[in-house]
Amino acid sequence: MLIADIQHVKATDGLCGMTPEEEYQDYLQRYLSSAEHVQKLCDRYPELMRVTEQVMEQAEVFLQEFLQRFENDRRKIAEEICPGVEHAGIRSLGLRAGDPHNGGRSTIRVQLENGVWLYYKPHSIRKKALYQTLYNRISKSLGLSCLPAPYLDCGAYGWKAEVVSRGCDTVAEVQSYYYRMGIHLFLGYVLTASDLHGENLFACGEYPMIADGMCSALAGTGSEPGRLYRRDVQGNCGY
Repeated sequence: MLIADIQHVKATDGLCGMTPEEEYQDYLQRYLSSAEHVQKLCDRYPELMRVTEQVMEQAEVFLQEFLQRFENDRRKIAEEICPGVEHAGIRSLGLRAGDPHNGGRSTIRVQLENGVWLYYKPHSIRKKALYQTLYNRISKSLGLSCLPAPYLDCGAYGWKAEVVSRGCDTVAEVQSYYYRMGIHLFLGYVLTASDLHGENLFACGEYPMIADGMCSALAGTGSEPGRLYRRDVQGNCGY
């Protein structure tokens, strides 16, 4: 709808700018910021107002839910993820840090007053926790260190510390990165993971990190990490 309106405005009144990005900014400032123009859009597209109100109502419910859960989990977050957070308020929120699901809920990037960053996941992170347990066990059995990536599984939702992306500084780190990546590929094959691709991976030096819970094979198993490890990893591959 907005794309069609942008094209209509461009064809009739014209938009200022040398590039599509500059034209879009002009559209935001001169048209979408105008109450009169927005009213014309609502008159032309009656469903627009209903959908807009629904999104706003969902956002209000979601943010109230987030704030309540943050207050309830302060002590646990301080114990499991970042010490001192129980005495730190929220400085800023990065909304829509992921795709919205389940009534407009999406990942929130949270900056605390003490400078700590963490992520609020409005869905279960159990699959990711199980996967990380398997990955760490295999890594340690091969004599490899594991990058701490603390998280707090709260059942229907979870919290996790931010891991900052950075490149490798030496050839040895590059070699170690690809060696460790082989463990991810191994587990992805054994667990028939469906989301192991470039957009869900990033590097933290020599450590390849999974940016999203891509272990779909763990969904609904209800198994403990040890049982999954023995059954799927050792049993299927003779590891």
